[in-house]
Amino acid sequence: MKQEHLHDLGRTFDTQQQALTDAFEVAILRNKAEQAVTENFVIVNYSQKALAVFGDTRPIKKQLRDLGGLFNPKLTHEGQKKAGWIFHKSKEQEVRDFLTVK
Repeated sequence: MKQEHLHDLGRTFDTQQQALTDAFEVAILRNKAEQAVTENFVIVNYSQKALAVFGDTRPIKKQLRDLGGLFNPKLTHEGQKKAGWIFHKSKEQEVRDFLTVK
């Protein structure tokens, strides 16, 4: 009886571990899909409430500021510190529209 119970617990653990692994892989794929490259800029869902823009933004810094962006020289992107602009998620469509080549 004890051995059967331990076997069931092991199976439950394996199932839960696989579910966590699957969820992690889905999160990674979703994050990659949420990144968009427009011209020379990368738009990234930076957190639940923010998005970030990376790239050579110096020529358009006034427009990014006017859209509500804040420049931050120490954002993290792909494991490295990079300069970029941070925006509230509510500005996402405006930022994408501005940066998209038409």
